[in-house]
Amino acid sequence: MEESKETKETKETKEVKKTTRKKATTAKKPSEEKMEITLDGLQKMIAKMVAMAMANNTPKEENVSEKKLTKKKGKVTKADLHKIRDREVTLKSANDMCSFKSNKTNIMYSWVDENDEETMTVAEILNMEAKSKKFLHTPWLIMIEDYDNGETIKMIVEALGLEKIYENLVDVDELLEKDLCDIEEILNEASDDYKEVVASKIRRKVVDEELRDIILIKELERMLDKTFI
Repeated sequence: MEESKETKETKETKEVKKTTRKKATTAKKPSEEKMEITLDGLQKMIAKMVAMAMANNTPKEENVSEKKLTKKKGKVTKADLHKIRDREVTLKSANDMCSFKSNKTNIMYSWVDENDEETMTVAEILNMEAKSKKFLHTPWLIMIEDYDNGETIKMIVEALGLEKIYENLVDVDELLEKDLCDIEEILNEASDDYKEVVASKIRRKVVDEELRDIILIKELERMLDKTFI
């Protein structure tokens, strides 16, 4: 029996709707597609942030010179000495008669014989340096280091530019006990003024017959360009 035309159309309509429903079920909704894109971008953003955080936490190799890492200590100046002007230092005579009268305190300091000692404040040493550099640069006077003034003397030496003098400063008796090559090396490094002090002491030792070694005397004459006998 043939189906009526109306019934046949109804069936066809239902089949079309059914097929459309299936297609709609398999297709992604626009809102779902947008959500997936957003999550994907968020994941990439999080990954990028994690990578940046790890890079920031990784210790960087420091390429800094030792000169920049270590703060350079400034040179001691006379201004620094004025801050310690009341500290005291003992000075001994490196030669014969020497004296200094302070124009600040009117105190007279006198060294009559070699190795005589006088104690002065740093302030008075600065006054003496201002009057004449020969006191400390020849040197006529030598600062004596003891158990508690080593740092003070070091500051004075640096501020007044006495480094080379004190590096090569040696007692004449100790000098004469050294080998000839060592004596010559020391005298070559010494200032002309200090050589004069050494020559004066050697001359006195020769006159007093404390120094009798003719070979040594002749070598000292050559080194110092002096005549002792």
